[in-house]
Amino acid sequence: MRTRRLTALVVASLITSGTVVALVASPGPLRVAFQRNEARVAHSPYVPATTLTGLRTVTAFRWFHQFGTPTADEAHGVAVDWSGIYVAGSTGGSPDVFLRRYDHNSNLIWIRQFGTAEDDLARAIAVDGSGVYIAGYTRIPDQGGFGDDAFLWKYDVDGNLVWNRTFGTPQFDYAFAVALDASGIYVGGQTFGTFPDQTNMGSGYVRKYDHDGNAVWTRQFDTSGPDGANALAVGAGGLIVAGWKGSVPSRAFLGKYNFNGTPEWTRQFGSSETNGATAVAFNGSSVYVAGRAGLDAFLRKYDSDGNVVWSREFGAPEEDTAWGVAVNGFGAYVAGHTQGTLPGELSAGGYDAFVRKYDVAGTELWTHQFGTSGNDLAWAATADGSSVYLAGYTDGTFPGQTGAGGQDAFLAAIDTVPPTIAMTSPQNGTTLRSATVSVTGTASDDVAVERVEVSVDGTTWLLTTGTTAWFANLTLREGLNTITARASDTTRNVGTTTVMVIMQGERVFLLLLVAGVGSLAVSVVAVLYILRRRKRKGVHPPKEPPPPVQ
Repeated sequence: MRTRRLTALVVASLITSGTVVALVASPGPLRVAFQRNEARVAHSPYVPATTLTGLRTVTAFRWFHQFGTPTADEAHGVAVDWSGIYVAGSTGGSPDVFLRRYDHNSNLIWIRQFGTAEDDLARAIAVDGSGVYIAGYTRIPDQGGFGDDAFLWKYDVDGNLVWNRTFGTPQFDYAFAVALDASGIYVGGQTFGTFPDQTNMGSGYVRKYDHDGNAVWTRQFDTSGPDGANALAVGAGGLIVAGWKGSVPSRAFLGKYNFNGTPEWTRQFGSSETNGATAVAFNGSSVYVAGRAGLDAFLRKYDSDGNVVWSREFGAPEEDTAWGVAVNGFGAYVAGHTQGTLPGELSAGGYDAFVRKYDVAGTELWTHQFGTSGNDLAWAATADGSSVYLAGYTDGTFPGQTGAGGQDAFLAAIDTVPPTIAMTSPQNGTTLRSATVSVTGTASDDVAVERVEVSVDGTTWLLTTGTTAWFANLTLREGLNTITARASDTTRNVGTTTVMVIMQGERVFLLLLVAGVGSLAVSVVAVLYILRRRKRKGVHPPKEPPPPVQ
């Protein structure tokens, strides 16, 4: 049963006019095609070469929660703000929606479960100071999908229902994404009908509500063939939409609308394979979009005008999909699942979840593959200034957790803050006489410092003795040396510091001493020569003037 469900979720991307029901089980098409290994970086030069395998023993997590009921449970959306972390998903054989709030120390504050007499599936969540918004759809199994409607529910931060809206057409209607700003809430998805004042059928859509739950505008995509919106993000002076366009082979797309619903630009990408974008995030002036490329996951970075900055494709030889993307001041994070083993990682069995970190230039900083002996998927990701949060499901039991039975949801927080490291000796700008120098320093981290290394060439690294207080002996070369120390925490975040020192060996010192003495001797000879010349010519220094007359 679980294998069939997982296969359905993967195959659901193959949207054609004849396979309507596949859409019901999926947040949209999956695949995006690029050249293999377009700009792949297997390991960051700033990360220790050894691989940490402790994620399966939860060493890389700040905290981890597996939860559920004896039936099927999965978390599909996660959001964070000052008030806490919110996770939404579905629970039960005839599923209801669940909503949970945790504080930033991972303590559960409240739980809400809601729905109708039909199947209700949450697919996305967003939060601001006024409340939390859950988007999804209600499925009516007895009608073969006809009558399926999208929904948007608003709760306040104390878990009280503020309002709920159900909307759609006489055909299939699904909400896969939600985002918000000060002017309203945006919902995106797919409809097989036609909304009022719209003309297309079988297309993606975006709808805007104000904060009181009133519909402001609806826009259906102006394309031929099926398409849909899988993800939304607010930024760059507008609304960023990611999804797919067309039937097999579909193409991934990224588009921008202004806040009045007018399209500003659209970018489509892909090749002869089926393509789809599943997640999008905005940071500053940059847009990050993730999805699936053939059998691989991908992450692309665009500027605010829709120009590609860089693109990365990665994966195991088997199937890989990116389902979530998040950004903070330390990097971009992409999360999903793999059927195989990612480079440098270990497979726990079945489908494993993964999370990968890139810097703003597209360099891979670390990857963590984690899971149980069963199937594990990370459906969503979000981030704040200290952590990336993952939501998904497992049909196994994670280390240190207790399975509720059947398929469980999970929520996890992974540290993203690099360690702080300082070099206490030698001081920057120091001149040293010996080629061997003792380097000392300190390091700290909000979780744990795992190792400290030092180098004089940035290539060969020496493991220090100690971590929070550390030392190592290095061999310097003649002249200017740059000593770099780096500290890695248990998540493989890396902090660095450098000092520049000059090494002048004994030979160099003696040469300088001889040169200095020689220069002094030359100066003395010159002065004596000048005085002798003056004496021969009768030139004498002036005498002191007589004392003044009293």
